[in-house]
Amino acid sequence: MAESAGFRVRLLFWTSLLWSLNVVARSPEWVVWNSTNSGLPHDWVLSILPDSGRGTWVGTFGGGASFFNGSVWTSYRMANSPLPSDTVISLLRDLDGSVWFGTHGGRLARWNENVWTIFDTANSDIPHNDVSGNGFILGPDGSKWVGTWGGGIGMLAGDVWTI
Repeated sequence: MAESAGFRVRLLFWTSLLWSLNVVARSPEWVVWNSTNSGLPHDWVLSILPDSGRGTWVGTFGGGASFFNGSVWTSYRMANSPLPSDTVISLLRDLDGSVWFGTHGGRLARWNENVWTIFDTANSDIPHNDVSGNGFILGPDGSKWVGTWGGGIGMLAGDVWTI
């Protein structure tokens, strides 16, 4: 009887091991979205921002920014929104839920429930209008650190810029 129980335990172990190896060995399935098979406005994707279970933001070179909720794409371009450039280099979601768009040659934009605010050197102390791709982060206190092409780094804490 003990021998039979030991055999069953070994059989269960080896069966489980083989089954798990089979699952691990399977290659992942890729889903490809592009401008011909979806609402993605441009195939050159510069930034991606998962949005807390709501969907995904995508910044493109020349196509603006788009939000994908899992079934529908909504695109924001200069032609249909206040987005200041159709080249969105970086994306960031801050603590109040606003989405920030760092753009090339077109300034920094904040979007919160269809209200847009644009930051540039004419209306704020941002150090430069060209925001760099990987130089836009959220600090632990909610401050926004913005790297620029040609103007160094600026930090926005509340409504105050520090350079």
